[in-house]
Amino acid sequence: MEMEFPHTPPSNMTFPGPILVPVPPLTAEAYPDIAAFLSRKRTIVINLGSNFWYSQEDTARMAEAIADAQDRYDRKDGFQVLWKLNGKKAMEDLLEGKLRGRRDTVRVEEWIEPPTLALLQHPNVVAFVNHGGASK
Repeated sequence: MEMEFPHTPPSNMTFPGPILVPVPPLTAEAYPDIAAFLSRKRTIVINLGSNFWYSQEDTARMAEAIADAQDRYDRKDGFQVLWKLNGKKAMEDLLEGKLRGRRDTVRVEEWIEPPTLALLQHPNVVAFVNHGGASK
């Protein structure tokens, strides 16, 4: 109810909440590369959706924010990032400059194959940066 436009719903209206399709767990057999990456350490997943296209400035700012957060994080093991970036190929030079020396802890993908819910169920995923369900 809190997410809807202000209104008084009729008495026969029920708000069921999210409808989530069951997904199998993310396993090394099904997704060996992603499973190996996630199993290494705490991970932040960044996915602003398939309809969001980063500008060069957006990409630079996100990469700088990731680098800054990793620099500020004082725990021994730190954290890594799995970032879905539409148009990744066009941003490779920019990413190389901004993430130099971090390519082992920042994985940038054009598309992330396991379903998002499977990623979020992995025990090492500690944060999820997303668009909150809002389209452009």
